[in-house]
Amino acid sequence: MSHSILKLSSVVLFVALFQSGCGEKRVNGVGGTVKHSGQPIANLIVNFLPEKGMRASGMTDAQGKFTLVSAEGLPVGACKVWVTLPMTSPKDEALHQAVEKNREDPTIQEILRKYGNSEATQLIVEVKKSGHSIEINLD
Repeated sequence: MSHSILKLSSVVLFVALFQSGCGEKRVNGVGGTVKHSGQPIANLIVNFLPEKGMRASGMTDAQGKFTLVSAEGLPVGACKVWVTLPMTSPKDEALHQAVEKNREDPTIQEILRKYGNSEATQLIVEVKKSGHSIEINLD
């Protein structure tokens, strides 16, 4: 009888792990560059939303480079991508001014209209492996 209970416990544990997504391959260190018309775009939040799992995000630097941060890593596969302006505080004067400049820039406004929320964006990228560098062109 104890052998049957052990077997049943193993099956229940396997099903629980399978349903929770623990078997999915997850990756970290995914990043890349965001550009528009070949030029890097600084001070944007880049968001990746996989078909299953939690969102990952990162902020672009002056060269348009970003590294995604995620509590659980990203699953390998397709991710919807959108960008937003970061929330800033006047206490961080340099960033606050840069974001306000972006907010007034007609090119950034057009980018945000096209790629500025998860429902409107048509941008899908494929995450393949840890350390994967992805070029995102917001043209």
